[in-house]
Amino acid sequence: MAGLYIHIPFCESRCIYCGFYSTTLSTLQERYVEAVCKEMELCKEECSEPIETIYLGGGTPSTLSGAALERLFLYINKV
Repeated sequence: MAGLYIHIPFCESRCIYCGFYSTTLSTLQERYVEAVCKEMELCKEECSEPIETIYLGGGTPSTLSGAALERLFLYINKV
C-alpha cells in the first residue's frame, strides 16, 4: 500500500513547541504548491503502486486556499 505525505508548512502563527518547519508567510503558498507539483512529476517513476492514502501535515494544511488544495489533488490524480 503506497501513501503520499505532503508537508504543508503554513500556519497563521508559529507555536513555540512545534518541531516542524513552518512559516507564517502565506504569500509563498502559490510558489510552494507549484514546487510540490514539480517534485511529484520528478518522483512519479519511483512509485510503481497506486497511492491509497494521502497525508497532509506539517503546519496547518487548512491555511491553504481551496484553489491550492484543489490544484494539489488534481495533480496527484494526474500523476
